[in-house]
Amino acid sequence: MKLILRADVENLGILGDVVEVKAGYGRNFLLPQGLAMVASPSNLKAFEQERKKLQARMDAVRSEALALQASLEALDVVIPMHVGDNDKLGALVTNLVEAEVLVILTDQQGLYTADPRKDPQATLIAEARAGDPALEAMAGGAGSSIGKGGMLTKILAAKHAAGSGTSTVIAWGREHNVLLRLCQGESIGTALLAPTQKLQARKQWMLDHLQLPGAVQVDAGAAAKLQTAGKSLLP
Repeated sequence: MKLILRADVENLGILGDVVEVKAGYGRNFLLPQGLAMVASPSNLKAFEQERKKLQARMDAVRSEALALQASLEALDVVIPMHVGDNDKLGALVTNLVEAEVLVILTDQQGLYTADPRKDPQATLIAEARAGDPALEAMAGGAGSSIGKGGMLTKILAAKHAAGSGTSTVIAWGREHNVLLRLCQGESIGTALLAPTQKLQARKQWMLDHLQLPGAVQVDAGAAAKLQTAGKSLLP
């Protein structure tokens, strides 16, 4: 099928080209979209008169696009955002992928017994149990102008992660090769250890997160195992 292109078409041609295409492509796409017209003698003659108008229209559109591009490139866009909830988001993703460890890098060396910026006697806690209520009392307020939650959100994130058996490390983000050294087993920052094993934690995650409406019917034997023996029906 021979057509005259009324616009530039990628991998086919530019405005004014006479091209040979498959009939289906021409009838079902190019012609309905106004991108081409049948290359009949009368259309060829008429197109020569229309070409200048189409070319002028395309040039105008191209000029507007280039002007818009230039104006956008000149813009300095600043998007303010608070990322206090990123710690919780990290914990939820950790649960989802069943990660072994959640590493939270921050502007402090780790968790201290008090705010080290206010209390010179504050000492770094090398290891503690995730979910310990005493940790939340030590966490203090916001850690920086970027994150609004500070150390408290990190403590709570570690608590969430521990729900699926994942321990958390809170360390200084500017520590040299911090992630590599942690992977090599070096003790850096504060380690908040999960008190539950993976299998137990998986059940706890199902209990906490899979709260869907509905009911499950089981026979009397299964009900007895669940209610009195504390057994699972899972294989």
